Amino acid sequence: MVTITELFILIYRFLPATVSEQLRLWQGEDKWNGNPRRTRLNQKIKKLNRLVNALNIKLHKALRQDDTTFVSRTMLESTRYRPQNIVVLRAVLINPLTEKAMIHEIVQTQRRLGLKLWKNFEPAYERLVKNMEIH
Repeated sequence: MVTITELFILIYRFLPATVSEQLRLWQGEDKWNGNPRRTRLNQKIKKLNRLVNALNIKLHKALRQDDTTFVSRTMLESTRYRPQNIVVLRAVLINPLTEKAMIHEIVQTQRRLGLKLWKNFEPAYERLVKNMEIH
C-alpha cells in the first residue's frame, strides 16, 4: 500500500518482495547522507522506481485483458520518493457485498499476473543491484 486508506479507495503498487526489501535497504542508509554514495543511492532508487512504474503499467494492462478484476491507474508524487512520480493502482472497495474471499481471489490474481510479468523485468533489476554493489 502506498497510502493509509481513510475512505474506500485503496492505493497500492505491485512490488516483488526482493524489490521491496532492496528499496528498504537503500532508503535506510541514512549514514551516507552528504556522501557521494548517497547521491548514487538516490539515483539507483529513482531507476528502480522507474522499473517498478513500468511493471505496474504492464500489470494494469494485463489486468484489463484478464478481465476478472478492475483497478484504475494513476501517478502520484509520493512523499517518500518526492519529487519522483510513481505509478500506482487504485481499487474501489465500496460494495457492501464484497467478502474477504473475493478480495483474496483478486489479490491472488494480481500477484500471479505481476510475478509472471516480473520475469521480464528481473534481469534489469539484477543489473541495477549488481552495479550498486560494485561501486
